[in-house]
Amino acid sequence: MFPSSDAERCVSNEAGSLYRVCALFGRDYIGKMSRHRPPGSSFKRILPIAFAVQAVAVSGCDKATEPAKAETEGRSSPARSETTAYNFSLETIEGKAKSLSDYRGKVLLIVNVASNCGFTPQYEGLQELHERYASDGLVVMGVPSNDFMGQEPGTNEEIKTFCESKFHVTFDMFSKVKVKGKDKHPLYAWLTSEKEKVSWNFNKFLIGRDGRVIEHFGSMTKPLSTELTAAITLALQESAPAPR
Repeated sequence: MFPSSDAERCVSNEAGSLYRVCALFGRDYIGKMSRHRPPGSSFKRILPIAFAVQAVAVSGCDKATEPAKAETEGRSSPARSETTAYNFSLETIEGKAKSLSDYRGKVLLIVNVASNCGFTPQYEGLQELHERYASDGLVVMGVPSNDFMGQEPGTNEEIKTFCESKFHVTFDMFSKVKVKGKDKHPLYAWLTSEKEKVSWNFNKFLIGRDGRVIEHFGSMTKPLSTELTAAITLALQESAPAPR
């Protein structure tokens, strides 16, 4: 019987692709088998299968991202490098225009959120990040999106009430936007040209004090994970560039 993992269940429940399920299986299974080798030669027989499954998954994911890569081909590097998060604006969840240039010199964590998703409990971790690092210059930004299986169907007012009443959210929340497809918000068009496309709710883009993308973290990376908190801490240690 194949071993199960929280990662496998989460991806399959959230309608993840077969490639992602295979990748998670290969990763988790290889790790478990390496730590707990079965007696006899079964380990040697099974391990190549796990590697093969993971290899197929990686190949499939590479092919799946080829269209996105093709979209960015032909664009000059200087043009991309001149664009920063400060070139974009969002609308707050109360309906007021907000230029991201207002956050100049801060570290931004931009997260596409949803109220009815298996990852919705990550609101709690995002709020803790806000409370832990806001005084050091981190701005957590919740950007609702209904792009994945209609898991954010509410109005901005309903979303605001839900976040505040259930998770006591006090970090910055914004109006609902599209984060994928031809009609995606310009901010997300830029973010996904710099890094991978948004794969599901609660993807996280970390922006440095210079307004440039540092890293993209998927839904499976929890807000309080060592991977993300280490990246945030490192970004906060950087000095803000001098104003031009």
